[in-house]
Amino acid sequence: MAKRFEEFLEAVRDSVEAQAKRKNYSDNGVSGVNKLMEVGRLLNYEPQHGIGEIIYKCSEYLTNPREVLLVKIAGWAGVLWMRHHEEEKIASAPLPKRTPEEERRYEEAIKYGDFPN
Repeated sequence: MAKRFEEFLEAVRDSVEAQAKRKNYSDNGVSGVNKLMEVGRLLNYEPQHGIGEIIYKCSEYLTNPREVLLVKIAGWAGVLWMRHHEEEKIASAPLPKRTPEEERRYEEAIKYGDFPN
């Protein structure tokens, strides 16, 4: 069982890295910056894209079961998993300190609902 699971993990890694390199999403594989995901963040459609890919691959698997679809499902789940942990690091980072003047303006904005556009 362990050997088969290791083979599966290797297939997922190969799939994700080959796809990233072939489509020029990343210069250094799974651990590198994923240019597609960066664009998705900027356009605010990520992680929805990855979830949609998983759903589509699952429905495709139900009509035409192929091993490659399972590998792609796992690959997208892995990309989302890595992204989730990146978000945790960002969320736990300390916020920058405000100057006293910035703090005063912030409190005023909250009090009067006067937020800049």
